[in-house]
Amino acid sequence: GDEFAILLNYVAHSREPATVATRLINALTEPVMLGSHEVKIGSSIGITLYPDDGLDTETLNKNADIALYHAKRKGKNNFQFYSASMNKLAIERMTLEAKLRKAIQRDELSLYYQPQVDLTTGQVVGLEALLRWEDPTEGFIPPDIFIPIAEECRLITSISDWVLHNACRQNITWQQAGLRPVTVSINISGIQLSHQDLQAVVADALKDSGLAPNYLEVELTETSVMEEQNQ
Repeated sequence: GDEFAILLNYVAHSREPATVATRLINALTEPVMLGSHEVKIGSSIGITLYPDDGLDTETLNKNADIALYHAKRKGKNNFQFYSASMNKLAIERMTLEAKLRKAIQRDELSLYYQPQVDLTTGQVVGLEALLRWEDPTEGFIPPDIFIPIAEECRLITSISDWVLHNACRQNITWQQAGLRPVTVSINISGIQLSHQDLQAVVADALKDSGLAPNYLEVELTETSVMEEQNQ
């Protein structure tokens, strides 16, 4: 795959693997010519030390992988040393990911609608669909906690599809009940934009609900735009 291990023998000080990691990152950021195309790649490195972080290969590899995960979360082209606190965070993340998968199966996710009001007339002119998760034991879990996890484990695509279909159905239900038609807006993850035919997904949701296209807005999150610019 795209992960490799490097073993450094006779390391006298922790600054030595840091120096090697910096040299590797700098080397890998140099552009490479593939035919007539210039290609640039990035790298992330997790570092673990024997015997401080483990006494056997399995433990050291596991801890290096945990450090690698934290390096990736901090962005491209950096390295992180393993620490015991990372292990605690990794366990918490895996636990939350498992809970999120069950939440999707148990239909624990819900949509709240934030009104957009015309200050001149006081009328509601639009709605923003906001995803919320209430865990039976933990209570409300903030979106800034579970959305990044959903993106990392690729659950965000199915969640976004669910949001899209339910927001469209809810909007047409309100219209059929006699309420004044307004536009509902939903947020789309950059992952969904790059891994799905968004036009087809939106068309399917509109067809399924019967909602007119002019009553739906699709917004790309700010983080997605920033990540796209950095690539």
